[in-house]
Amino acid sequence: MNKYKVEILNINLIILFFLFRTAIPLLKYPFLLLYGIFTIYCLIHYRDRIVSSLIDFARTYLIAFILALILILSFLLSNKLYLIIFKDLVDTFILLSMFFLLTIVINTKNEFNILFQNLIKLIILFAFLISVYRIIDFLYGLSDHEIVPLNIPSDSRRYKSPYIDKNFASLPIFFGIVGIIYLLNKRDKTLPGVIYNLLLLIFSAIILFSGSRRGMFALLCILLFLVIVYIIAAIRKNDLLLKQGANLKYFFLSFIILIIISYTYIFHTSYRFKAKTFEFLHVSNISRVRDKITQTISFYAVTLKRTTTYAELYNRIWTYNFDPKDPDSGWGSNNYQTIFPLTGENVEIVPDSAKGYYLDKTSLSGSYNNNAFSITPIALDTLDRGESFYASVYCFVSPDFNGTLAGIASVGAAEGSISDLYDMARKGIWQKLSFLCYGSGGNIIINLLLTKENEWNFSNLQGYVIFAYPQYKPFDPKNPETWGTRRSIITHNIPLKELGLPESTTGYLMDSTCNASTWSGNAYSYTIIGQDSVKTGDRLNASVFCFVSEEFDGTWVRLLCEGETVGESRDEYDLHKKGEWQELNIKVDCENGEARTYLYFSKYGVKDFSSLKGYVIFAYPRVQIIHSTDSAEQSSTMSENRINQNYKTPPINKFNPNLIDRDKVIISELQFNNNDSKTATSDEYHIVGELSRWESEPFKKACVLENPVTMAWIISNYQIDRDPIRNLVANIISEDTTYTGYQSDIIIDTITTSFLSSRIDRWQFAWQIFSKEYNWLKKIIGGGFVHLNWYGFYFSGDKTASDYPHNPFLSILLYSGILGLIIYIFFIYKVVFYYFRYYREYTVLFIYFILTYFFTFFSGGNPFNPPMMGFFVILPFFIHYLEQKNKMKRPDIHE
Repeated sequence: MNKYKVEILNINLIILFFLFRTAIPLLKYPFLLLYGIFTIYCLIHYRDRIVSSLIDFARTYLIAFILALILILSFLLSNKLYLIIFKDLVDTFILLSMFFLLTIVINTKNEFNILFQNLIKLIILFAFLISVYRIIDFLYGLSDHEIVPLNIPSDSRRYKSPYIDKNFASLPIFFGIVGIIYLLNKRDKTLPGVIYNLLLLIFSAIILFSGSRRGMFALLCILLFLVIVYIIAAIRKNDLLLKQGANLKYFFLSFIILIIISYTYIFHTSYRFKAKTFEFLHVSNISRVRDKITQTISFYAVTLKRTTTYAELYNRIWTYNFDPKDPDSGWGSNNYQTIFPLTGENVEIVPDSAKGYYLDKTSLSGSYNNNAFSITPIALDTLDRGESFYASVYCFVSPDFNGTLAGIASVGAAEGSISDLYDMARKGIWQKLSFLCYGSGGNIIINLLLTKENEWNFSNLQGYVIFAYPQYKPFDPKNPETWGTRRSIITHNIPLKELGLPESTTGYLMDSTCNASTWSGNAYSYTIIGQDSVKTGDRLNASVFCFVSEEFDGTWVRLLCEGETVGESRDEYDLHKKGEWQELNIKVDCENGEARTYLYFSKYGVKDFSSLKGYVIFAYPRVQIIHSTDSAEQSSTMSENRINQNYKTPPINKFNPNLIDRDKVIISELQFNNNDSKTATSDEYHIVGELSRWESEPFKKACVLENPVTMAWIISNYQIDRDPIRNLVANIISEDTTYTGYQSDIIIDTITTSFLSSRIDRWQFAWQIFSKEYNWLKKIIGGGFVHLNWYGFYFSGDKTASDYPHNPFLSILLYSGILGLIIYIFFIYKVVFYYFRYYREYTVLFIYFILTYFFTFFSGGNPFNPPMMGFFVILPFFIHYLEQKNKMKRPDIHE
């Protein structure tokens, strides 16, 4: 290989490393190394050409320079510096410098043709390597970024633009497909035709499973075009085209077979068969792969049917015969071991024959904010607002465990106490974790979780955690196991007929073993049984049957409603009539807000219930919200709709304390904060404080508090950036987080089209800014990048976040006005003109431009963003420059 070919290879590698780092972020490091070395080499070896090349360079790329200058001025003259724009400026500088190196090294059309042919083959090679990377990442997780929840506020190291964009990450694969078709058309013999067909199949499969709707649309267009060309060739009996079409017959046949097999595998094979497949492939984090497959399908399904939910697809694809006693039945999904028999202190509380789900340092799911975690989804459901459910699991943590948290938590559209965590002060003992939660309208996922703070992985994790017998049940007033969250005893001996209660109703008995919450020097037990959004005019009806033993020495027992209610919001058990069943009732009017209903009892002057005498039993709690527009018969009911029982007013009866069934298992060992240092002025204050415990930082680090419609646990457009180069820039340039709001009344119309709604909303917002917020001067010269924060706040609710119109024309209009937009339109006109002019020789490059611009039209932010777009809009100017030089018949320096 001569020196010139080495130079060509280096230039192409620099180009591809820079452009394809979107697909594999690690490519930035070889790019920086090679780019730096080759730049120094060119400045030394071609120093005699630098001055003349600078003149040609400035003349050739004048329009690009003007657009870059406008971008710089808009950045500098904006209300503050935006790191995301600074990154774009750096990319623009690198792009222009790369073309300057091309201007120095490439002097003739023949030299460029050598570079062009080499570039096509390298693109195919890179597409193959990226495909392999994507497959491995899909199965085993190699992405050089962590995934975080949407509700984490942005800062200087968090970018709204995804670190790995599935749309632009698919472009190198498309380039590979077009490159192969080009080589087959040229009858290239570098590789056998079978290999090219195999590569086409691999590339198409990668796009198919990328979850990119733009990618799928572009792939279908390419395949449809090839089919149409082949049909036309057959009609016209064009032997050349027919022969070229025959070269692709194996690809088309295998692609159809691949689709059939994939569909059959995903929708028509058993969970056991899928699990065996994962086991054969040595997939350690099965839940991650299950989610990725479901997420990918959901992107396409929602396009065809907007009402399709993630939960529907997940349950359809991954349905298995859930057996809480056996993690191997399907709910065990991380790298785990099955343990049987179970041992350890207090193991008798675990149901007989239950097997353990053993997690240790090998069971990592991911990391967030420098906190490693393992998440195992055990249930996924769609709940209406106010619909309630109960979740529980038995848990054992080894004494040497040095992790931070272990427990069970609800993720998604849920309210109330959304988790229960293992009491780390009592390691080495089996505990039952449980909570009662209420749907807020949407999808919820129940996860088993463990975390270790201040670690990216579990390599330093000691000890282990065992979960056993997880359960998820809808709210049933007859069964305290579906709403009782205190350490309690189930009793079956209730005078059902006398009280008018349904058969199988059981009681929720609490005595001195009940765990207490403490504030102001008093011990309290409260159990939430209702939590719903209410409006002014609504009415809340709540009731419960209650029995207090004659020896009970607590202070009070009550049914309590808090939140936005008006009127008497509590009904107390008459302690003068202990030993009798009493019905407690609340009927209150509501205002706008949230109403919460509790079962409550207390003992003053103590911090726990260890000295409590007697017991309290609650049975058959109900909460009913009658909306102002409804009649009583049409009202929304949390429990009555499930059991279809009519309300009856029972007589008060004596109760025989000898009928208590104390052999039943403890319902919950939920641990509450017993810190009595808080000063509370009311019961309401403390309850809100207890509920907000689950909003604390340790819990936020343990699980994701966001709607899981798009993923089972974590998926986000916000990324925590661990890239040292970006972080270095972030440390040097401190981004101002001050928010300056717009003054106009901007309201956008909602669009129901599933495929384009998110983009059209942003386009409408851009036009509203331009037409309503901008004065005539800003309409002409632009308003800089202040709109980035407006977008971030409007679409994410975060005043420090940055977002943009996701369209290059609208973005340029906002930051540079009508003047900048006219220059950009002229620039694009020249780009298209030059590509058409040299179409016959460089058809592939024109197709690359069309593909890139199609993707950019829905995501671009400036004339050169993303860099792939920037490269292919600048490239035709370089081709035209060489054509002009060729006409002047300058000698080929390298000949």
